[in-house]
Amino acid sequence: MSKAKIAIVGGGCSGLLLANLLANNNVEIFLFEKNNKLGKKILASGNGKCNFTNLGSFDNKYNSNFANFIINKFGVEDTLKEFRKMGLIYKSDDQGRCYPVSECASSVLDCLKAKLNNVHILLDCEVKTIISNNKGYFVEYNKCSEYFDYVICCSGSLASNLGSNKAYSYLSGLGIKMEELRASLVPVIVREKISSLKGVRVKCLLKLINKENKVVYEENGEVLFREDSLSGIATFNASSFLNRNKSEYRIV
Repeated sequence: MSKAKIAIVGGGCSGLLLANLLANNNVEIFLFEKNNKLGKKILASGNGKCNFTNLGSFDNKYNSNFANFIINKFGVEDTLKEFRKMGLIYKSDDQGRCYPVSECASSVLDCLKAKLNNVHILLDCEVKTIISNNKGYFVEYNKCSEYFDYVICCSGSLASNLGSNKAYSYLSGLGIKMEELRASLVPVIVREKISSLKGVRVKCLLKLINKENKVVYEENGEVLFREDSLSGIATFNASSFLNRNKSEYRIV
């Protein structure tokens, strides 16, 4: 019986973890990555320390049935189990964030890459189109086209400059519904001049106050001052509220 050919589009954390999960099955895996290295976003995550999961990521915490379904199928303990099998030694902080003991994101990336000897890794290969028929999929990349039995898209989004905008076109071409893109979990640009505070990081209670001087959102967490904006996890979560409730607010 011939091996099924699987294309994984995207060599970030999702694509690499999936390749590890599938590698021992009777399949032939091709991993496409548009950058010249795997896992570039992994190395940039968690301020270079890579908080690869959170002990508080449990069912019914998200306003999405899809997210809850996925977490119920493959939860935090499943994630930790897989990383332990890969040899990663990790620890968690008081917020439940899990980091490698080395506090170096490259430790996570090294574990994800260590057992991919039987995976065909194609770097500098950006997938252009995916065409489906009743037998499988034709994947066009660079100037080539190849047939696959299955295609799994782990190509991320435009959430960072390492993401891909090609995914939106080839996924919609497959008939997958697309929601309108909106900025969320992003830094918040402020009007005041705060460049003198650049680099300052504080744990605090962040509040959003509306025009009627009422607190409409608050969260305890980390705030990072940047050149012209606020960053950090508490700010990111507040940005999601700001996006859904467009108005003017003060941040305290």
